[in-house]
Amino acid sequence: MIRRRPQSLILLALIAALPALSSFALAANEEDADILTAPMEPLPSIEGETSNLSEELSEVPVGEVGPEIAAPQPAPASTQRTETTFEATRRGYQYVRPEWATAWTFSGNAFTNASTVPTLENHLIRSFRVQIEYQPTFVQSIGVIGIGPSLSLYPYSKSNDILLPVYRIWSLGTQFRYQAKFFREQIVVPFAGFAFEQVIYHLTDLSGRVPLSGAFFGLMLLLNPFEPDAAGEAYVASGISRSYLVAELRSASGQDANVTLASSSLSLGFRVEF
Repeated sequence: MIRRRPQSLILLALIAALPALSSFALAANEEDADILTAPMEPLPSIEGETSNLSEELSEVPVGEVGPEIAAPQPAPASTQRTETTFEATRRGYQYVRPEWATAWTFSGNAFTNASTVPTLENHLIRSFRVQIEYQPTFVQSIGVIGIGPSLSLYPYSKSNDILLPVYRIWSLGTQFRYQAKFFREQIVVPFAGFAFEQVIYHLTDLSGRVPLSGAFFGLMLLLNPFEPDAAGEAYVASGISRSYLVAELRSASGQDANVTLASSSLSLGFRVEF
């Protein structure tokens, strides 16, 4: 009896199956050839759909994109920077060094009883004073120095009667002032100075001029911290950087051949710097 190895059996089986595999491969090749040589069917026409789409688009008005997609709008300008710049401008009064100042003061009793003014015995002489000062900015780190002219009017009356014309007694002068201001937004500012005046009077049967000079000192109360919004608006609108209430004590004296004047008066007023 002859024993066959397993490898020999597998080889014989493959040889026996070769005719069948050849027939199957030939049939598959003939089927692929038929598919490749078959005529292709034409694609469906989309001409009608294209024309319909064109008609629909032509009905949309120019500038409109559609009911659901809105036309792009320009981006709104950012207001944050504008507001910030405006606020910074309003706060500028806190940092600026004002170069000019003007003040208005009033005194209910301009001259003391030591004054001798003929025809005005038992009269009360008041004063209205307007001052303008130039304040150099380059020295304001050590305080504020001011110099400028002044105009004073001295109306008078008996007791509380109506004031007589103010042109009877008036004066022109100048003053030097130093403010002890050393830091920003200083609320209370002491000051001191010296003033010269030429008092001109035209009374009944008397007229002349009296040179008047003397020192003054007082306090100023800064109003900006109490109303910062109003201070900012005033700075933007007119350049006013500081506003003060003023209390001033002035002492001066002078005389001519007819009149002797002595002043030790308290004045109250208002001052702005810009």
